[in-house]
Amino acid sequence: MRPGRIENENRSDSLETKHQLHAKQVVQSLDFSKYDGIVCVSGDGILVEWVVNGLLQSQDWDTAIKMPLGVVPAGTGNGMAKSLLDSVGHPCTVPNAVLAIIRGRNRKLGVAIITQGEFRFFSGLVADIDIESEKYI
Repeated sequence: MRPGRIENENRSDSLETKHQLHAKQVVQSLDFSKYDGIVCVSGDGILVEWVVNGLLQSQDWDTAIKMPLGVVPAGTGNGMAKSLLDSVGHPCTVPNAVLAIIRGRNRKLGVAIITQGEFRFFSGLVADIDIESEKYI
């Protein structure tokens, strides 16, 4: 697929979450080989559930963490989308987020993973820092 153009042979699946931790359940059962990327249309809450509770804790997490993830701001807190769009000089709007995804603009995000026995612990900068820190600027 060329950036900016959606070809007819492309396929997409959509999911509307029905309850708390539904996104986690879905992502942990995904066959990542069937997808080129994931777009999350939500606020930070579903994004954290999807990424932290889902992708990083899935059985195939080595593959899962390499999956491109698009973020479209559609929640109460949109700190991650705001951070990503600010980094390329664009305001945090739905059209700007969708265009960035279509154009294939990628940003790597760091997550520290500590494994102890059967448990994995994750750490990274939380997007809420953006939202909460604005109160004091």
